[in-house]
Amino acid sequence: MSEEQAKSSLPASGSYFLDTFGVAIAGTYYLIRSFTRMMALGNGDLRKIIVFRAIWASNVRRLAASQAKARFDSRSAPPPIEMLQPISGLAVAEAMRMPYESVRRKINALKREGLCIVTPQSGLVVDVSAIDRHPARDMNERHCLHSIDLLAADLHHLGFDFSRLPQPEESPAITSRGIMRISAELDLQLFDVFAQLDGCDLVEWFVILSIWDINVGRYYEARRNDPGMEAAPDVERTPVSVRKLSSILGMPLETTRRHVNTLLDRKVLTRLDARGVIVSSSLWKDAQHRSAHRRICIIIARAMSELARQGVPLKRQRPSSAAWHKFTDGE
Repeated sequence: MSEEQAKSSLPASGSYFLDTFGVAIAGTYYLIRSFTRMMALGNGDLRKIIVFRAIWASNVRRLAASQAKARFDSRSAPPPIEMLQPISGLAVAEAMRMPYESVRRKINALKREGLCIVTPQSGLVVDVSAIDRHPARDMNERHCLHSIDLLAADLHHLGFDFSRLPQPEESPAITSRGIMRISAELDLQLFDVFAQLDGCDLVEWFVILSIWDINVGRYYEARRNDPGMEAAPDVERTPVSVRKLSSILGMPLETTRRHVNTLLDRKVLTRLDARGVIVSSSLWKDAQHRSAHRRICIIIARAMSELARQGVPLKRQRPSSAAWHKFTDGE
């Protein structure tokens, strides 16, 4: 799907929930769910799972463009290693904007766990058979499919034009591996958008977005059908304490406090009062963030196009659980 075609699938401007900002918020909540799922899979080591997803997405990118991809979408016929595209640790570090030494440590941990191997060409590939045997695979798959379903539901509510998406030439067999591949690519493209903002790494963005969700969730829930609604003002945002945030994220208290203090020093967060911190509405209003909203919309439109080609029934109306979705969705 070209950029112009992707843009044409987006809703027309008009109200808060019918402009690119509304779609970007839906994409942001999708990303929060992805972060949360990764934290659970990585036992709290988010960086390790981000590195794993970056390797995996690179491995299957060439396969995804191949006409043979459908042959390897079932668990009984995983793609052979020679069809995977290796990636170097340095390339992972550059793609994820993470320090090389940090990435190297995470790669070594993945190799020790048997999830990642080095090819004769000195490139990294995910061991697909080890992934299929992983005890958390089924849970991860369910949560991933549920998250895609919620994203589609939010887009329906926002007026996203699904009729513009391509239709499969025949009725393909919908495979979870194919959908997981698209989801992984969507995750990494959204990561890339956020990794370029405000000098924050992806773990810090997980903290920022989690705080933002607590701050604004009730405000948007109460006003989701108000066509004149604007971004939640600071005085309407619910502050969150470091201790509560630590509990929600499943992150050690001192680690959470260190991230929050760093973000306060950078003026990314604001201490509203003694009850805790907020992400100020001013953070999202400059040209850089408006450009990020447009990129998120185009990325989502492309992902919806790929899912439509897989035969996923995105046109079916689904009830959306209020405006946005909390960490416990699907559990």
